[in-house]
Amino acid sequence: MIGRTLSPAARARFESACQHHQAGRFADAEAGFRAVLDEAPSFALALGNLGETLRSLGRLDEALEVLAYATRVAPADASIRNTYGAALLDAARRTEALAQLRVAVALDPRHHRALANLGAVLLRMGRPDEALAPFERALALHPDSVPSLTSVGLIYTNLHRLPEATAALTRALQLEPGRASVRSLLAGALWYQGRIDAAMQLHRETLEILPDFANARSAMLFALHHGEGATPAVLFDEHLRYGDHLRRAVGAPRAQWPNDRNPGRRLRVGYVSPDLRSHPVGIFTAPVFEAHDRAQVEVFAYGAILDGDTLQTHIRTVVDHFVDTRDQSDAWLDARILDDQIDVLVDLAGHTSNNSLAVFARRPAPVSLTWLGYPDT
Repeated sequence: MIGRTLSPAARARFESACQHHQAGRFADAEAGFRAVLDEAPSFALALGNLGETLRSLGRLDEALEVLAYATRVAPADASIRNTYGAALLDAARRTEALAQLRVAVALDPRHHRALANLGAVLLRMGRPDEALAPFERALALHPDSVPSLTSVGLIYTNLHRLPEATAALTRALQLEPGRASVRSLLAGALWYQGRIDAAMQLHRETLEILPDFANARSAMLFALHHGEGATPAVLFDEHLRYGDHLRRAVGAPRAQWPNDRNPGRRLRVGYVSPDLRSHPVGIFTAPVFEAHDRAQVEVFAYGAILDGDTLQTHIRTVVDHFVDTRDQSDAWLDARILDDQIDVLVDLAGHTSNNSLAVFARRPAPVSLTWLGYPDT
């Protein structure tokens, strides 16, 4: 195909650009692919590679524009559909990503990267049961894929298929011993099996590799409650250590807020949790939301919106505002809460999974408190 569509000089530029891309020299790769496309604007392979290069450079809008055009030029190219789907997922355009990745897998059922990306988008959409099958198919084709092993391990853990989770994550760790996230997930799978000492050892090793891994530090604190020797004094000291670490990472907390100081207005109360769904936190908080006096209180809930969760659907009808936090950073959430001019901000997670303690450390509201989701204050 290359020989039929390109001059020898353009073919050489294309091959050189591919080498630059493989070596991580993305600026050089971009220049090479663009030079090729100057001669052959509809050369699908160069378009797809340029889109992937722009994605690697963090220029997502440009990547999406190039890849959308590439799918029109080569609608039956599974690899281009896969790259486009992955870029859409990067942009949090999950529904569009799902559509592209389903097409990619239909075009090439043995495309392990498309299968893995299909699993990833379903997982991000809160559909782990559906995500498992494409990940397992991807692993059947490429058994040593650490991202797929990691995702399968996470899903198995959430489904309480713990021996399978342990096997998948152990294999991923054997392949990439330095990957802190895998070590942390394996610690979680061992904790669920009551292997507390082994879990704690993995948590400590994780933090040696990546000291700023806040989620791993929180997971270690949660696991510490169940280990031998976890006296109140030890728990207190470890939590203080976490606070010191977080303070250094985040910086000085905010001391001024733009909130309206009119005493006659409604009080704005915000609740932050990843578990405003069919979960004990959701079950306990729904009646609280219902009981607020709407004449006095305006209720904001900050959490990830999940498709098809009936309790969350109910919660969304009994609060004034439900803000979707899926795929958003701590910085985004901090700015959003500040912009919402929340007066009282309530943490419902503590050191449980997917918490927002780094947001609370920035103090986006004048008054913050914690309740319900964690055994300590």
